Amino acid sequence: MILKEAEIHHDGLFGREIKKDQYQPLYIKEEIKAEAPVRNLPGFVRFLPVAALFHAQVLNISVAARDAEIKHTTLNGYFEGWLATLLKAYARHRNLFDEFYYWSPAHSRTTEVDFLLRRGNEFLALEAKCTNRLQDTHLKGLKAITGLDGLKKKILIYTGERRMKTPDDIEIWPLSHFLDILAGNILW
Repeated sequence: MILKEAEIHHDGLFGREIKKDQYQPLYIKEEIKAEAPVRNLPGFVRFLPVAALFHAQVLNISVAARDAEIKHTTLNGYFEGWLATLLKAYARHRNLFDEFYYWSPAHSRTTEVDFLLRRGNEFLALEAKCTNRLQDTHLKGLKAITGLDGLKKKILIYTGERRMKTPDDIEIWPLSHFLDILAGNILW
């Protein structure tokens, strides 16, 4: 489900009214984005055996993308898709959250948060990056969502190894730590 921005931003800080005739194109755009990783089926098929070789190891993203003959951005899409599937499974089997959304402010086409989880009136913002080297641009969406009412945590999940926290309270977690948190059912 795609959350209309006006539904979560009562104070108008980020939101805009999305009229009925505007909602359908927005929904279609987000559905296409969600299905994009599957559209490169040959690339995904080449990636699976490469991923299997790295099972339980630190994945070198550049090497994996090169070996599978896919772009790094395509690999990032696979990572986001896998994470979405994992989150849906935890929501269904462990009641981890009520709903999750994709978030993008009204004033920007390049700023977004991959997953906005809602439980009651509380939100967690999660950004997924399939990279070992973080850049400030990776935090752009999490910085933009800071003023959302009910926001409890902003977390960037990446394939690196170090846990960090930025001065503006963005938690940076290695994928392995995130998986441990999910397994312990202590994300909130």
